[in-house]
Amino acid sequence: MYKVMIVDDEPIIRTGIRASVNWEAAGLTMIGDYSNGAEAMEALRRERADILITDIKMPLMDGLELTRRAMELHPGLKVILMSNYNDFHYVRQGIVLGAMDYILKLTLEPEELVAVLERCAEAIERERQGASGSAGWHRQLLLADRKNAERELAERLRSGSLDGGTSFLPDAFQNGCTLAALVIDHSDELKQGNGYLYLSLMAEDIKQRFYQRYETGVAVATRENELLLLIPVAYALPNEWKESLEKATGLRLTIGYRGGADAEWLGSAIRELEEFRVCRFYEGTGAIYRIGEKRPPRPAVSLPAELLDDGPAELRQILERKVAEWSSGQMEPERVKQAACEVFSQLFLKELEPKLVLEYYRDLTNAETLQELVARLAAAIRECAAGRSEDGKPGSARQIIEKAEEYLARHYTEEITLQRIADHVHVSKNYFSFLYKKHTNHNFIDRLIHLRIERAKELLRASELKVYEVAEQSGFNDVKYFSKLFKKLTGFSPVEYRNEPGQADEGLPRT
Repeated sequence: MYKVMIVDDEPIIRTGIRASVNWEAAGLTMIGDYSNGAEAMEALRRERADILITDIKMPLMDGLELTRRAMELHPGLKVILMSNYNDFHYVRQGIVLGAMDYILKLTLEPEELVAVLERCAEAIERERQGASGSAGWHRQLLLADRKNAERELAERLRSGSLDGGTSFLPDAFQNGCTLAALVIDHSDELKQGNGYLYLSLMAEDIKQRFYQRYETGVAVATRENELLLLIPVAYALPNEWKESLEKATGLRLTIGYRGGADAEWLGSAIRELEEFRVCRFYEGTGAIYRIGEKRPPRPAVSLPAELLDDGPAELRQILERKVAEWSSGQMEPERVKQAACEVFSQLFLKELEPKLVLEYYRDLTNAETLQELVARLAAAIRECAAGRSEDGKPGSARQIIEKAEEYLARHYTEEITLQRIADHVHVSKNYFSFLYKKHTNHNFIDRLIHLRIERAKELLRASELKVYEVAEQSGFNDVKYFSKLFKKLTGFSPVEYRNEPGQADEGLPRT
């Protein structure tokens, strides 16, 4: 057990920290909390702590002086500083003194605190085993600068205040930067096959790989499938990095970038990246787009004739005119998607249940390219024009759901998607999604993930299979994703779950 001490002049902060961590499960023990640095130093003279969590601004003795004295008294002590947004220059002083990391008091989340504590424990363990431990204070300073830049940039993106100064960026950006937007393609299909947490976990994996390549860069998530990357201008954004990233993750990626931007023009440069999203919509996914360079003529988009062979000529003509109008590239992608929804509404709004109409809207607005949007619209029209409403389905709604549940129970460990099960029960993907939610109050993918996680729990309890074998036999192809998802849904890693028999059957969050 590693010993932890908390120092803060606000009782509510100390109480909140104590209550937010399962200390025993994390291999930690709390040895006391104190309201100022002077009291904490007296306690440290009586008992050694391994990890010290301290506020920076306190009466009698502030956190920086406490850090200096405590580390002199107990070399190897890991210090976590607590600060507010405007205290970052103090944080840097603390890192120079040897602090391990810092957390923001106003946005403190239990998961973040646990992650920082785990890094401290790992560093202590490495040092006790004779390894080099951390890379030194300059390494911690680099990480602190990066974290501060991430938080400041994310806050500016949320608030829309992009034109402020850029002093929050690390020193490596003094000569400018390259900005890039990286998008995970086919996000709809990925979520349907892997669950709704998959994209965020993959984005985090890409972020870590980005930092392995560009140590002084800055990366923040802007959407569930998109990252904004800032790279010091001294570095390039080579094609081979995208290729190696796709190979390592198994994902298809699209990147848009603007090179040579002056850091002081950060706001306007970020806004210019909107041009990339337009290029991706009209020209396709999987490419690297450089913003500002002359683009070749956009490919023509045609109506999938085979999908509407049985439709009236008048409808075909209307759609052909619409597709020609959209292909001109004069409309913003979101406006084109809205127009596609309007076409669908004019044809079927009075015939379908409102929630089913919304399901089709969702499908249309999630299209990533114009070609994909046109194909989805044509398919939706064909389905509904053929009478694919609830009254026209083969069998009752209950029979469809029962047949789907039976199929899911037999095949949930296989590579299964919403489209595959919809084909099995002979209805469209959108209709099945609507019907499943209506009659079960759950999304289909939530049910699929629940079954897989429950199977994984059974295997962990009843077998000695390795974690990757448990993942495979539960329907997960990626053991890293399985481990992260399992921890997210149960509160335990697979290994922790196996080693905690008293909590294996009770007290876990429902999946």
